Amino acid sequence: MQIGTEDNMDLGGLPQDFKGIWWIRWGDLQPIPLYSSMYSEVLVSMAGMRITGNSSSSLAYPVAASAPARRAGHWAYSNTLIGRIAMISIAKKDIDVPMNFEFRNDTNMFIEGGGDTPWTMDKIDDDQWLRTIMVNGEPSVQYTFTRVVMADGTAHPEYFPALARQMQGTEIRVFNSDTGICRACGASFFGTCSHCSSECSGP
Repeated sequence: MQIGTEDNMDLGGLPQDFKGIWWIRWGDLQPIPLYSSMYSEVLVSMAGMRITGNSSSSLAYPVAASAPARRAGHWAYSNTLIGRIAMISIAKKDIDVPMNFEFRNDTNMFIEGGGDTPWTMDKIDDDQWLRTIMVNGEPSVQYTFTRVVMADGTAHPEYFPALARQMQGTEIRVFNSDTGICRACGASFFGTCSHCSSECSGP
């Protein structure tokens, strides 16, 4: 995966720090059946995150930003059945559609895409944010967005071991191409390395 660093991210001096690699960390409650236990989505990199606009020239809140979350090396799934299905569902989607955010203050942000069920994140500490999906104005689904790899590539001393224990040997799968046909082939249940290399290279 790509690691978010000072060199590939630019939040224009805002205090929020999303460098490194982050874990989609569910608690004991799993409101979406099989989503967490089957490791549908596991890790996220915010590499490439940039400010895209704000309410004034002085970067007063709210501040808009985006990250190329669909591009290769930015989102990690697993080798479980559910993880494979998740990858197949996203494989041919437009990679140029970014994940858009609105920083509302130092500790709260809004994530676009939820429609009638708004997505928000609230800072817990330097390495954790509470991700909430609101339904009818009330928190419905929550997980902790947790840093497991630091910007310098080292493992977080507390949360990386917790991730390893949680995964119990389940392998991580990440798109390594931005080409739709390659992504679809690699995500399929029958996509061997030799077959996908042939598919990607063309006739």
